[in-house]
Amino acid sequence: MSKFIKLSALIIFCVFYSKQIIAQYLSIHPIGEAKYYSKTISPILNQDGRFADNRQYIGIKYDHWSMNKRLLIGVFYFKFRGSTGFQVIEPYFGYGNINTTLNRFGAFAGWNLLSSKSNFTISPFATIIFQNAFTTSPSGEVGPIDPIYLPYQGTRYIEALGGNQIVLGPGFDIGWNPFWKIFINIKMHYAFAFKPYQRYIVEYSYNGVQQPDGVWETDGTGMFYSLGLGFRLFDIQMKTKSKVRQKRR
Repeated sequence: MSKFIKLSALIIFCVFYSKQIIAQYLSIHPIGEAKYYSKTISPILNQDGRFADNRQYIGIKYDHWSMNKRLLIGVFYFKFRGSTGFQVIEPYFGYGNINTTLNRFGAFAGWNLLSSKSNFTISPFATIIFQNAFTTSPSGEVGPIDPIYLPYQGTRYIEALGGNQIVLGPGFDIGWNPFWKIFINIKMHYAFAFKPYQRYIVEYSYNGVQQPDGVWETDGTGMFYSLGLGFRLFDIQMKTKSKVRQKRR
């Protein structure tokens, strides 16, 4: 974690003192959605594909523009609740459990595809994220399979693993400066995670015959979207030009 923070701080520091700095924006993203799936390790009988979950989140983001509004470098933070579960086709039922909260601290770099004179920016980017997963309730039994779902009978368990990992992925950033210093921003990125933070286990029988345990995991891999409203903090290039003009006078 400390190495990640130092690396992010170094990137921002270097760009901040670049002679090509254009502007800096700070935005709050009150509308965010995380869409991710549980990975099946061992399926349950009549399983219905992958278990998908959507979680809302609120984030904060800092954008740093340089090289004539072409190079975008920034950092962001958000957190969301991580769940794991499964679904069965017949009889149709499913279970999920939330035992983990995920904190994500990310740094990214992208390139604006539009003209620097435009009030719009469209920037594909690459991101590196430090993910911290901490458990909000202990591992253990979470209950039986409801009797109404016969012929399934059994007990459900959750393992909240927690832990830290580095997450990578591509993304797309769309910005609009409608007037003054106001900035509207849409950010979307896909994240590839590699280490599970939660595991769901079902020990069960079907029509009285014991079956292999059903096992599912989640690691944070998924698609993430957010809409934010930002404010331009200051514009160093404009200030520099202003000082030059004053000296000429």
